[in-house]
Amino acid sequence: MGGCDGRVVTKSFATRKAADAWSTQVAHDKLKGVTIHPRSGTELFADYARSWLDTRRVKGRPLAPKTLELYGLLLRVHIGPTFANRQLGAITPETVRRWHAKVSSDSGAMSAAKSYRLLRAILSTAVTDGLIQANPCRVRGTGTERSVERPIVGPELVLELADAMTARFRAIVLLAGFGGLRLGELLALRRRHVDLDAGTVTVEEQMVSLDGGRRLLTEPKTEAGRRVVALPQRVLDSLAGHLDGVSEDPDSLLFPAEGGGLLPATTFYKHWRQARHQVGHDELHLHDLRHAAGTLAAWTGATERS
Repeated sequence: MGGCDGRVVTKSFATRKAADAWSTQVAHDKLKGVTIHPRSGTELFADYARSWLDTRRVKGRPLAPKTLELYGLLLRVHIGPTFANRQLGAITPETVRRWHAKVSSDSGAMSAAKSYRLLRAILSTAVTDGLIQANPCRVRGTGTERSVERPIVGPELVLELADAMTARFRAIVLLAGFGGLRLGELLALRRRHVDLDAGTVTVEEQMVSLDGGRRLLTEPKTEAGRRVVALPQRVLDSLAGHLDGVSEDPDSLLFPAEGGGLLPATTFYKHWRQARHQVGHDELHLHDLRHAAGTLAAWTGATERS
C-alpha cells in the first residue's frame, strides 16, 4: 500500500484473520479521517517489551530491580510463549482471552492477574506510541488479585512472637508490629537510623533479594516509603538493648549476617517460622504484623511522623 511519502510499503501478518481485521480497521478509520502509518504494529512484541522495560518510568524513576526481575519472569514464563514472536498489530482481543484462560488454568488466578496487568500496560504504551489503534486487553474482571483474608494480629500476640524469637531478631518483630516496617526496610536499617532520644527510626533504604541469592540496597519504591516512624517505649527499650551489640559506626547494620553484610531474608524466616510455630500461629506472615501496626501504635500511644 502507499506510504505517507508516496512509497509502497508492505505489511505482513501472522495469520490471514489478523490481516483481514487490520484491513477492515484501516477502511473504517479512513472513513473517520484517521491516517494510519503503514508500518504501525509490525514490531514484534518481544522487541517492544524489551524496549518498554528499558525505558519504563514510575514517577520519574526507572523500575526497581525487584520489579524488573518480576516483570522479566512474567514475560519469560507466562507472556512470551504466546506473544513474543507476534507482531503488535496481530495481537487481538480473542488471542488475549484465550491466553488468559490458559494461564489461569495452568498457573492460577494470581499469576494470570499479574501477567495480564503487565501485558495490558505494555500494549497501552504501544497505543500511546501510535503503533496500535486500541489495546486488545479487554478481558472483564481480570487483572485484580483477590488475596485470602489475613488474620488480625493483636498487640499481645506481637509481644508473644517477639519473645519466642531468638534475641538477635526480637527487635525485627517489634519494629514490624509496632512500626509497620517491611522486612526489606528492617534489614537495611543502620545505627544512624535510630534516634532513641527522639523515639524514632528513619526509613530511607530497603534491601532487595534477587534471584541467585544476590542482595542489594535501593531507595524505597516511593517517596512515601521514605519516612520517620515514632515508636512506643517498649520497642525503644528493646532497640536500646539491641544496639549494645551493634558497632558504634553510624553505618553499621542493625541486623547483619553472621559474617557481616546484608542478612539473607531466608535466615530471618527460618527463625520466624520457629517462633510462630511455638506460639501456635503457623499461618501468620510477617506482613500481617505490618498491617496491624497502625492499631498497635495507637494501643501504645505512638504516632507516625512523616
